[in-house]
Amino acid sequence: MPTAPNLQRRTIPAGVLSTRAAPETWNPETREITLAISTGAPGKRWAWGVGEYIEELDVAGCNLERLTMAGSVLMDHEAEVENILGCIVEAAISGDVVTATAKMASRQEVAGIVQDIAGGVIRSVSIGY
Repeated sequence: MPTAPNLQRRTIPAGVLSTRAAPETWNPETREITLAISTGAPGKRWAWGVGEYIEELDVAGCNLERLTMAGSVLMDHEAEVENILGCIVEAAISGDVVTATAKMASRQEVAGIVQDIAGGVIRSVSIGY
């Protein structure tokens, strides 16, 4: 893939990424929903202290154990406890796509956001890993 001028490839060991929710998979009894975590496609990102960079996740090398042990669904890309909307409970690789099942929080203060994700109003969510 050609890189844009002035952008560098960097290895960032842990961070936050954006992903797509599949509202048709919402299960209100278990409060679980399926997320498409990555297709491995490179994407331009920006982070404080790093600047612009190209994020390209290695689907084949994805550490699913780490994702299921520490992965969180976050509000606004902020990895603070009050911004956790859910946690990753299962992850899998199917072809070139990493998918995950997230169990969404039942806390009253995030209920409206979780309902909008479940209803398809909010389709992009952040994952802390």
